[in-house]
Amino acid sequence: MSTSQTSTNMFDADSTVKIRTFCSSNDHSRKTLPGSLQYIHLYSSKARAEFAAANSNVSDGFDHGFVYIESPGKAYVRWRNIAGEIQFCGSGAYALAWHMLKDETVTQVSLHTIHRTLIAESSGKSNADSGAISTNPSIKGLNTASCYLSIPSFHPVEVTHFSTKTIIEGLEEAGHLYVDCTSGIYLLQLNDSETLTDTTWLASKIEQLSSLDIHGFCAFNWDSETSSGKLRYFVPWHGRDEDYVTGSIQQYLTSLVHDKYGAQTQYWQQISSSSGRLLSEYRDSHIRLSGQCEQY
Repeated sequence: MSTSQTSTNMFDADSTVKIRTFCSSNDHSRKTLPGSLQYIHLYSSKARAEFAAANSNVSDGFDHGFVYIESPGKAYVRWRNIAGEIQFCGSGAYALAWHMLKDETVTQVSLHTIHRTLIAESSGKSNADSGAISTNPSIKGLNTASCYLSIPSFHPVEVTHFSTKTIIEGLEEAGHLYVDCTSGIYLLQLNDSETLTDTTWLASKIEQLSSLDIHGFCAFNWDSETSSGKLRYFVPWHGRDEDYVTGSIQQYLTSLVHDKYGAQTQYWQQISSSSGRLLSEYRDSHIRLSGQCEQY
């Protein structure tokens, strides 16, 4: 990986930091696997950051955060991608929290978005909790996490209405469908992980679901024996066919798996070209995320 780089001219920012989020380490080559590349554009005032967020056009395939850091422990942030403004970017929020906490000048930061305030804390703040990161040998690279980000918790319910279930052909054989009606997030629990690699089959289900009021579609498989799961997340209705590394879906997915299996600590791998990996922990009113980051 290259050394840290900043740019001073992207969207008229004072500086731009690039961070790979929820990446992982390859045991054989000792190289860092991709994760999600996040762009953090830093501005000298809240007004400048908000103006840039409202008026900039993103033309690449990445998420961009427009940020004003008011103090070492407080920041204002808005996100955009190629489709427009994003209400909440989980991997982007984690990248910003990691960036603010990595120098260890503070142990907790608050990230203020249009819709909510997120709290993140240094993993060193609670030694007892930080030990949970490296307990699962099947998920590598999480033992270097340096912060925890708390995000809201929502509880999807299984789709039981006959007319909705019949939209997806072969649903009974494939698994179970869940929805968070408020957000329009649909989650399909698959009976086997191999189906996650069948992009053609998943694309047909996305096409069938498009007749509904849908915001995002997550397909996943959960292994109770290892407390780990695999997932893919699709958002073609909002500028990106597949979100290759997602943190925001854990608002719904972690809660769903906890409600079904009682799993409080969950290890997730995204079956995509970026192979995002993270640890999520169910904490009643919120979900706590952690993972590996690297400045790019």
